[in-house]
Amino acid sequence: MAHHFASEKARTAVHDALQSASLLGTVQYDDVSASPLGNVSIYGVKWHVSPDVDIHIASVNLSNIDKAHPVPYHIDIQAKGMEIPVSKMVTHGDATGPAGDLIRSLARLGYNTVTGTMDMAYSLRDRQSEMTVRTSGALDGCGSWTVSADLGQVSPALLDPSLVSMLNRNMHHGNPIMLINALQDVYRITLQNTEFTLDMTDLTRRGRELPDTPLPPDATAQAAMAREQTRQEEMARSKGLSDEQAHMFALLQSSQASAFTLKTDNRNPVRIMDLTNMSLLDFMLRTNATLSR
Repeated sequence: MAHHFASEKARTAVHDALQSASLLGTVQYDDVSASPLGNVSIYGVKWHVSPDVDIHIASVNLSNIDKAHPVPYHIDIQAKGMEIPVSKMVTHGDATGPAGDLIRSLARLGYNTVTGTMDMAYSLRDRQSEMTVRTSGALDGCGSWTVSADLGQVSPALLDPSLVSMLNRNMHHGNPIMLINALQDVYRITLQNTEFTLDMTDLTRRGRELPDTPLPPDATAQAAMAREQTRQEEMARSKGLSDEQAHMFALLQSSQASAFTLKTDNRNPVRIMDLTNMSLLDFMLRTNATLSR
């Protein structure tokens, strides 16, 4: 009885959340269940990227759900059994934005559909205006990632479901005052600290194994690559990086490091908006970031 009541309540909550964000026509699902402890599972999720393209997720599990606010101030999300139709997304022009570059790269490497899992969690500390965000995941045969970030100057107003709804529909038809306030709130957010690990070893190996992959560079090309790597190292060293960090920076810039970890400290926060035009070298210098393998 308790399970049935919790599941009915969760079904209503999921429907209302999607409706408030204007996502009912974009996200569909087969069923919702919940435990008396408050954990929620959504099964058979289908995200309509476009009329001809769907991303399928076998289950989305929600835990650590904050129930004191209309939009939770903290929640853990786990997506299992993801199926991303890489070739369809490229064919129908849905490989856009920052993720579009990855989708197109996967298509060029011969991936048709990519499967995997992903976890995400966030926690907003309202009084301190701070938020911690974590995400990790793996795409089968491609690679994996783990990211954690501490953000400062985060306004709870950014979790307003009506804002999500406005952005989902079209920001030009929303409340201009709300949009201006939201942009100001985003502009104030700072990155306090982050640790980012990426392992693309499988993707690199696949690229080398493709029949039409270019042959290994000859001696002349290898010498040119070595000179460019040396140039990158010298530039990084002249800007203030240590010999070890300058070498890691050069490897990453020349795509010679398929797995790495980047870690900052919390002494020099940087505004999120400033990151859009900041080079890797400038970011490392600004945030005292270090690279390791």
